[in-house]
Amino acid sequence: MSESRSRLRPSVKRWGFLSLALLISLIPLFHCVPPPTLTSVPATIETVQGYASLKTITGEGSARSRFSFVFNPPDKAWIEVTDILQRTLFRVHMAEGKSFLLIPSKKVFWKGREDEIMNHLFGFPLRLEEMTALICGRWDTRGLFLTEADGEWRLNEDASGRIVSGERNNLSFEVQEFIEKSPVARVFVFSSSGAWGRVKILRIDINAPLKPDLFSSAFLSAFTELSWEQILELLNSDR
Repeated sequence: MSESRSRLRPSVKRWGFLSLALLISLIPLFHCVPPPTLTSVPATIETVQGYASLKTITGEGSARSRFSFVFNPPDKAWIEVTDILQRTLFRVHMAEGKSFLLIPSKKVFWKGREDEIMNHLFGFPLRLEEMTALICGRWDTRGLFLTEADGEWRLNEDASGRIVSGERNNLSFEVQEFIEKSPVARVFVFSSSGAWGRVKILRIDINAPLKPDLFSSAFLSAFTELSWEQILELLNSDR
């Protein structure tokens, strides 16, 4: 357990800087956005697309943002974080076993592991499949009760069999609200080593068609690779 905590503390610290530097405090007009609806949830979930708000609290302070996302498990994702004027702050691109955090306005990128990218975004190191399972409530179909690096998830169900919470070492989540009577989370919170976050799904589509070439990495030929420290400096300069 102590070894796990020692691994997570530096990540939480980095997330504190990132949340202050990137996820600019917005004025979310939640009352203007109708709640998402689902008429049904497919037995097999291939893609998840949507729009969400994120609030984080760390030792460095609190931050709010909104982001669009497309998840295509097991290893493809596209995430875009925007400011209040819908200008892109940064993007995350995962495909073909490679993960990148990009600043399109600067045409630069940083390459990291999948769990590193997710940790910088949300404050805890999850695989893409795990985030998809958390949102959709379909852990069993993804075979995610065990992970190679971090041991076993302990999942808890409500009376109707929906996953309402889970924990793994010092990482935990709780679903506070579902979309109608489905197993899909509308609001969930998470915590890990002093970091706390809340995600609210504002729009969601399951198994909707994907845009052609969404996960193509051909555009990287026009970008320059930087270190994480250089990326963070650029993001800080745009605050």
